[in-house]
Amino acid sequence: LSKLQRRLQLCDEELARVVVGQPAVLSYSFEAKIEPALAKLQARLELSASSLRRLVLLYPAVLGYSYDANLAPKLQYLQEALELSPNELRAKVLMMPALLGY
Repeated sequence: LSKLQRRLQLCDEELARVVVGQPAVLSYSFEAKIEPALAKLQARLELSASSLRRLVLLYPAVLGYSYDANLAPKLQYLQEALELSPNELRAKVLMMPALLGY
């Protein structure tokens, strides 16, 4: 968890909120699961470090999703179905991170 905390610059209280929101994160490998997904999501949506941090704090369940099997297809679908530019997609996801759960 310390690597996740450093990666997202979370204080102890924020890390606790993430764990309460996604308890399974305790069993995830940071190197094998969390970091690759965060890096790909950050790159795909062109998120700043603070925006990625905010997204995870608002929707900790995102840490449990595979980027390639789950997030990438959802983002592609949302962008195409709603005819969004990359900037509009980023804004929608940041405004309503739970979109990634549908």
